[in-house]
Amino acid sequence: MNDKRKNILVRLMLLLISLSVLLGIFLCFPFFYSEYPKAFIHNDGEESTPSWSRDGSRIAFTTLERDVRRLVLLTVRNGKTVVAGENEDSIYFPSWSPDGKKLVVQMNTDGNNDIYIYSLESNRFERLTFAPSSEAIPKWSPDGQKIAFISDRNGNRDIWVMSLNDRQLVQLTTDPSDDTLPTWAPDSNRLAFASNRRGPWDIWVVELNGGKPVRLISGPGLDAPAWSPDGKKIAYRKVKKKRSDIWLYFLKDNREIPVTYSQAFQWYPAWSPDGSMIAFQSDMNGQEEIVLVPFSSFPYSMSMKSRKLLNFLKWIFHEAAEEILMRELD
Repeated sequence: MNDKRKNILVRLMLLLISLSVLLGIFLCFPFFYSEYPKAFIHNDGEESTPSWSRDGSRIAFTTLERDVRRLVLLTVRNGKTVVAGENEDSIYFPSWSPDGKKLVVQMNTDGNNDIYIYSLESNRFERLTFAPSSEAIPKWSPDGQKIAFISDRNGNRDIWVMSLNDRQLVQLTTDPSDDTLPTWAPDSNRLAFASNRRGPWDIWVVELNGGKPVRLISGPGLDAPAWSPDGKKIAYRKVKKKRSDIWLYFLKDNREIPVTYSQAFQWYPAWSPDGSMIAFQSDMNGQEEIVLVPFSSFPYSMSMKSRKLLNFLKWIFHEAAEEILMRELD
């Protein structure tokens, strides 16, 4: 028997052993069969871009029904929803003020995206930007003093920050490539964002007081970062082939782990204020819904326990091994 045939047989035997281990895990540990990820909303609309209120009691998101997009507020305790901005047809990316009384949103009312503040008390929108360019994807800072957003007023998408005290604007990034999807650090002094300035989409960080942006997480296919409330982790989306999943990056030791294993697309992670859950947008049930994942649930637990096995399988069959494992976990 030549060496090539021996190598093939060894790899096949290792694959069978590995799959047997996976089967044993599922048979011996039924708690892995969790009800999560769990969709909150099941209706005819398409839900997207969730945002937690500071007290954790509500999640804001947008929904598209009958070609009309609306701003919706969900009460986490009982799942009840209230529609805000009933007549607005182009609301995206809500972000709560720290006091929970307002939301900043992206809205298109005159053929162009601009930034608006929605007041829950008055049920009215206040326009913040008036440039002929597109301003989008706003994020309210944790200290309540600033709003970050993206603008293409200089020809490409860059990160900008508006001071709410005097409405002054500061441009944080100036690269000719695209910078997008900003997220605040808990100290309100840094922003993480997605950028393709090195070719593939990576996660970058920039200081508010200036300085050169630094690449934090290398891609390709990374976007939608969300900084954890304790400042120690960043959730983000990783796109690969015909799916995307939510991953976590630990800043202390540069470690990455998946939060979800799925053959669907997951977008826009958002942390609960206590850091115990992540809400995100998913089409795992055939339409876009808002989903919650607590860290004690199956996807997170399995990602920690199966990481070595995943690497072992990838050694055997390289990229095909990951697809095998994903199917086993689904």
